[in-house]
Amino acid sequence: MAKYSFSQINTYKQCPLKYKFVYIDRIPQPEQWLSAELLLWNSVHFALEKLYNSVSNFKTPELDEVVQNFNNYWNSEVEKALKEWKWEVNTHGDNTVDDYKTRGIEYLKSYYNNYHPFTQSKTVDTESTFVFQITDWVYFNWFIDRLDKDWSIFVINDYKTNKKINDKESHKEQLTLYWLGVYEKYWNYFTKLKARLVYLALDIVDEWELTKEMLDEVKQKYLSYIKEIELNKSRLSNWDKEAFKPCSSWLCRFCDFETICPLFTHAYYTDEVVDWLSEKTIKWLIDEYAELTKKKSEIEAWVENIKAMLIKYIDTKKEQWEIFKVLYWNKFKISFSNQPNFTQIDKVKFEEMIKELWLLPQILAISHHKVNALFKDWTLAVENFEGIIEKTESKRFSVWMYEWDE
Repeated sequence: MAKYSFSQINTYKQCPLKYKFVYIDRIPQPEQWLSAELLLWNSVHFALEKLYNSVSNFKTPELDEVVQNFNNYWNSEVEKALKEWKWEVNTHGDNTVDDYKTRGIEYLKSYYNNYHPFTQSKTVDTESTFVFQITDWVYFNWFIDRLDKDWSIFVINDYKTNKKINDKESHKEQLTLYWLGVYEKYWNYFTKLKARLVYLALDIVDEWELTKEMLDEVKQKYLSYIKEIELNKSRLSNWDKEAFKPCSSWLCRFCDFETICPLFTHAYYTDEVVDWLSEKTIKWLIDEYAELTKKKSEIEAWVENIKAMLIKYIDTKKEQWEIFKVLYWNKFKISFSNQPNFTQIDKVKFEEMIKELWLLPQILAISHHKVNALFKDWTLAVENFEGIIEKTESKRFSVWMYEWDE
């Protein structure tokens, strides 16, 4: 029997080696700062759980009580972080811890005002966790924020505290797979099953009906990941180096295992001195190369921008073209010339005509440059290729040092 969860699958999708470190080697992860995002998420979920549990007991709480439950949970977790763990609360950007707390309270106020007195449906369960079966040998852990019953329709609710709608498809897949868990436990109590993503920050509710067709598609997708993991496990037992190979991505910078990952071994070498570069180090060379490459890209973009502005200026002087073929200023001059370009409109017909003229061997791979050369040196006349070759013009720059005579 194999038991999995969405967090396991997502870890594997992110990096197979990280999956091995976490779920097979069970390497303890370093102490983390308490994330303000996670604290916000937990505090809001706690307050909403208390709210719906009270409603289920026919005691609809006042808004102040809901906010107080949020504050109690928030304050206890912050106190634990600062005193027991001696951690700090990690925020993002210019936001403070109080900013996140204010967000949570505003989310609850808006939600309360939208749904009070919470009689739209009956709550079957809140914050429920159990295991359901996908196949004969695969079991899945599930966690549902709230399960509602609206007559003969069951609805899976999932709260989101993000400011943006992120990973929507992944969330939909997760709730779709939960279809199996709800069916396994409540199959004889509903005729339809729906899922609902509640974006608290945006006052948006995304709801859809879960169908067997959707389930089959998601089920096969996640089973393929599970089969990959099981295959890697068998490779690992045979000392196969291809098992659980690391995957490089932008997420690597947030990984707890960078110091033991083979992709980052070089980052922990002693910095080697390069003798022939006046004792410059390898790390200095890498940083210098990266900085110069960045500057080069910025300069090239600015050069193209200036070039476009000069072309725009020259285009306003078409009637005085002979005068404005060359611009002089201080030490430099820039000369302009119109260069013809020949572009294939119909490549098939063009190749047929080239074959008839016995010129194909000369341009077996008909590149843009070779096509241009054929017309520029008058081997081919563009008039004979009407509708096949398009002639345009582009301006060419030549920059020269020019010293004014004193």
